[in-house]
Amino acid sequence: MRILIEGQSYLVENLKDDFNDSSFYTIKGDSGVINSVGYYYSVEKRKIVYMLPKVFMKSEDLSTSSSEDTKCQWEKKLTIFKKDDQTNLTIKDLYHLDKLEGSVKHEVKFEWIRYITITFYKSLIEFKSRNSNSTILNTARTNELNSNIGDDEYTYLDLVLSFTNFYRKNNSFLLYNHVEHVANQSKKPKWEKTIRKATPFMDKNKSPVYFDIRNKKKIINSEEELLVYFFSILNHFKEENNLNFSIDKSYNFIKGTAFNNLQSSGIALKKLRKIKYKYFSDRMKRMYKLCELYFDSTDSGSIKKRNEEFLSFKNYNIVFEDMVDKLLTDESNLNTYDARLNNDEITIKKLKNNDDGKIIDHLFEYEGLIDTSNIFYLGDSKYYKPGNTADKLSIYKQFTYAKNIIQYNINLFNNHPKIYEQNKLKYRDNITEGYNVTPNFLLYGIINNHDDFKSISLDPISDNLNDFIKYSYHWKDRLFDRDSLFICQYTINYLFVLNSYTELSESSRIEFRKKAKSKFRTQLIEFFEKSDFTFLELEIPELKKFVIENFKVLNGKCFYLSEKLLLIALHNKEKEIARNNGVTSLSELLEDYNFLYKYKVKKHLFKFSKPKEYKVPFSNPESDNVTKLAAERGKQYGI
Repeated sequence: MRILIEGQSYLVENLKDDFNDSSFYTIKGDSGVINSVGYYYSVEKRKIVYMLPKVFMKSEDLSTSSSEDTKCQWEKKLTIFKKDDQTNLTIKDLYHLDKLEGSVKHEVKFEWIRYITITFYKSLIEFKSRNSNSTILNTARTNELNSNIGDDEYTYLDLVLSFTNFYRKNNSFLLYNHVEHVANQSKKPKWEKTIRKATPFMDKNKSPVYFDIRNKKKIINSEEELLVYFFSILNHFKEENNLNFSIDKSYNFIKGTAFNNLQSSGIALKKLRKIKYKYFSDRMKRMYKLCELYFDSTDSGSIKKRNEEFLSFKNYNIVFEDMVDKLLTDESNLNTYDARLNNDEITIKKLKNNDDGKIIDHLFEYEGLIDTSNIFYLGDSKYYKPGNTADKLSIYKQFTYAKNIIQYNINLFNNHPKIYEQNKLKYRDNITEGYNVTPNFLLYGIINNHDDFKSISLDPISDNLNDFIKYSYHWKDRLFDRDSLFICQYTINYLFVLNSYTELSESSRIEFRKKAKSKFRTQLIEFFEKSDFTFLELEIPELKKFVIENFKVLNGKCFYLSEKLLLIALHNKEKEIARNNGVTSLSELLEDYNFLYKYKVKKHLFKFSKPKEYKVPFSNPESDNVTKLAAERGKQYGI
């Protein structure tokens, strides 16, 4: 097994020994830079290669000078993986795992390696499965998945995991069948031949005991023949991959050169298919299918024979986006929204997949910030090198997504007013012409601890509000203006996302969504409570008249709550800004007794509503400790 990391340099001579061709790395001088993320297996070299994402590198060891571009310095590049002395493994150490002190395959302290590689591989298969039938509007994305594995085909690692998992689940059944067959061989013995051919064991009473008893009639047991093939393949996997399980010594199996000849010549497949219709139990049929799949893929004369197999991505960001989206987004909610609108021209799916080929990563409906109506939350997953954050272009693009969402709802408001009124999402009220705040966030995948698969670590990227939240505006003091947009930036534990992609149950994902959505809303509210805005609630008997007569001074600073309630957002520099622009200050009007008396205005501090409570706290059904996690997975797959 080899573990490589995307974007890192390795000696070309070593990479040539791992890969049959150079399409998975770019040659620069004496080094080759890994340009893919994924899984690779060469039948000839009998070696599994994992190309892990760049998030497994330490952030301070990612910068390279121009002099390093053509020279491999893998002994200086640190990964997030740690040794017993808490120093970090270099990419050279990770490449030469077999040279580390102790057995990587068997010792408990290296369980995390086995768990990460298996979970990573399963995530690649999950992505391939989830996206095999989807229509991708941007045709450039179709080339990002690089694989020679068909939708209905097994990879070498699939077979290894399937065989070991089947053995673990059915070991007792298989052993019983085998013992029963051996016992049946002792029925109706031919003692004359047994005594002549076999050497007995003498017990303490000097009585002979014969183990190899010759029968009068030899009966071929087809189930025992299948067991021989199954355990021959299982033993081959065990020796080739140094797997951590034992096979009962009573089983007969073929190994070494005899096994290689058996599988390459096609004889095993022919013999196997002759006994195909002699099995009736589900277990034996499943065992037969596994053996057939293996021998069919290794037969040198088979059209299915592959010299190598791979599943890789040049742009792994699309996989990370799908991993986070499965965790955050409930597709049934989007279907419910479209069904509620019942209009083919206006669907949220069309908005998520823009006509220009751009795709919004995450989109879900949740409680708004200022009233009881719901609103859409937008998110974008950022697959960056550790320590990096979105640049101005990425921030601008995310602001554009928010503008598209707003425009989508305005089109609904203008062209289908009845549908808009029935819809519980409120983006613009027609009384104040104020625009609701659209929550928007970025998610960066990080790894703080290589054996932590449980902690979500959904945290702001900084305690500094200016770094945590990006604010774009046309008028600084107009919060409810269409161009006032906000983006919150969070980190999330990549290993939690990776594990959740294949292991987390739907009920646990629902619990996570409740907690995550509540956190997005709550922290944005906390930002506003600490911001330069003061929020007031005005109770006005003739609210519409008040808005019409003072529209210019209220524009962008108010939002309609109910028939008599108006929300006001006052910037702490609103007076200064109004004075500089030569216009009336809303703050001064609300301090004028005569003005308040004229409209019978009662003002109070506005309190943001708390999110709806849910009783079940989030919990990951997996174990807290990676050693337990890996041990459980090891038992499952016999690794």
